[in-house]
Amino acid sequence: MRRAGLSVLRASRTISRASYQTAALQNLTASKHGNLPGSPASPLTTRLHFFNSVLDNQQIPTFRILDGAGQVIEGAEVPELDRDSARKLYEVMMMLPALDNVLYNSQRQGKISFYMTSHGEEASIVGSAAALEPTDEVLGQYREMGVLVWRGFKLDNIMAQCFGNELDAATKGRQMPVHFSSPELHFHTISSPLATQIPQAAGVAYALKRDPERRGKSCAICYFGEGAASEGDFHAGLGIASTLGGPLIYFCRNNGFAISTPAAEQYSGDGIASRGPGYGMDTIRVDGNDALAVYAAVKEARRRAVEGSKAVLVEAMSYRVGHHSTSDDSFAYRAKQEVEDWKKIDNPHHRLRKYLESKGWWTAEDEETTRSTQKKAILAAFQGAEKLPKPSLENLFEDVYDTLPWNLVEQRDELKKLLGKYGEIWEPWRTERAKFKNAGNEFPGADESPKVSPIMRLIAALPILGVLIAAPAATRPILPANFRAVDGTAPDDHPVCDGCTPANNSGLDPTHAAEGLLAAGAVAGTTAIGLTAIRNNGLNGGFVDDFKRGDLRTIFSLKKPHDVMLREQESRANAAAAAARNAEWTLHNLPIDY
Repeated sequence: MRRAGLSVLRASRTISRASYQTAALQNLTASKHGNLPGSPASPLTTRLHFFNSVLDNQQIPTFRILDGAGQVIEGAEVPELDRDSARKLYEVMMMLPALDNVLYNSQRQGKISFYMTSHGEEASIVGSAAALEPTDEVLGQYREMGVLVWRGFKLDNIMAQCFGNELDAATKGRQMPVHFSSPELHFHTISSPLATQIPQAAGVAYALKRDPERRGKSCAICYFGEGAASEGDFHAGLGIASTLGGPLIYFCRNNGFAISTPAAEQYSGDGIASRGPGYGMDTIRVDGNDALAVYAAVKEARRRAVEGSKAVLVEAMSYRVGHHSTSDDSFAYRAKQEVEDWKKIDNPHHRLRKYLESKGWWTAEDEETTRSTQKKAILAAFQGAEKLPKPSLENLFEDVYDTLPWNLVEQRDELKKLLGKYGEIWEPWRTERAKFKNAGNEFPGADESPKVSPIMRLIAALPILGVLIAAPAATRPILPANFRAVDGTAPDDHPVCDGCTPANNSGLDPTHAAEGLLAAGAVAGTTAIGLTAIRNNGLNGGFVDDFKRGDLRTIFSLKKPHDVMLREQESRANAAAAAARNAEWTLHNLPIDY
């Protein structure tokens, strides 16, 4: 009896509280005292009332059609989607994890530099893509590869962009992997910095609004994560879109994490959807793991955006099953079991597959055949892409200016000079150059590399031999007027190595060690070895002592400014190549006028 009495008391208190809230709301909305001048929709009230929710004392509801088992929820209205479209929706969703697995692992093998998966968010991405028209403008963040696949972006194009090879027609190898672009498919180039696409989308929508040929026909959609909504560009973009107008869908993928920061630490309000009404936008929150719900929500959002020439906000609630990127280990900030539980409890693939099976549109045989076919196609595209060269080096300076400005002309000329100087004789450059289309030879001046004989390379690697053997008078360099040997004497006082007397049986006078080392490099076609020795040792006697003793370990372990040189310092031939690399830096940093 006591428990029953308590239940009745709690119920009566709940009813009383609800009645009070209803009366308060009625008092607030009543126009008994008139409306605020200049704002006729805001009635005046005498009640001191604060609010902290878009819906009075309620959180924003989440729109859903399919439950976790793929069954249609009672009362839900299933969108019109025929058999072929529904199958395509699921097939593209299947393609994404297959692609992600191959490319993610290829990054781990060092074949590509970076990658980001869409594990767990396939329904949000593909479901929204299916609701758009092919000519709608897409501004993505970096997990929207599924939109491109839905629109017909080929596997070869995907692989070309991730590898940055010559078939990467859109970004020409200049972008990081997964930073796609396709003007033909109305997919704007991905930008790494967060939220830059949000104000840009407002501009695209405004352009569509002003274009007579596309007005009322096309819209723009802007994808971003809830983490990007913490950027100032989010508010700037929504502010512009709400005032200028234009058909636009802001689609927020709320996957619960901004890299390692959980959503609970990003904001204290009711998600991202609560911000929409503040900018006067029609807003909806949808279950991002329900492909049909996402499809229906974006379909309606598009209708409102196009017909009203305004922005609409969609928040898709999902969960990022994968790591943020190949640069992230999410198990450092969340439990692995949590991820495994999400895969089982709320799997977007499972839900849609079960729905298709209940309609008789999908079978176990279809599942197996599709997986096998997709895997073969992906591997074939992958293997073909990794064999192709990178785009032409000329592309470095194209596509921005109609006529190259002076600074780019200087950079192009400098690249031409460096390729001509080191493109053949320095192993790292020779190796990298071979990776480009036509080995970089189509670049002006790249094929003008000086032909350096093996003997000259050996001389460059052996300074002592260069001093004692390869420095006849006819080939001696002209040293600067203010150059001084270790003893302070000028070159005119001591012609390079002429008349040098052996010191401690080394065959080299210590007063001319620096001069002789400089001569050795000059005879070999580079002053790098000599100049490096002078720069790093300040013409000090310690270096001369090492040289006198013939201690090549000291000579070839001179500090170099590049890690590559450090790794190659034990090899005389590689040390010569490293010295050639160092020459350009040295010439510009000597305290003498060379």
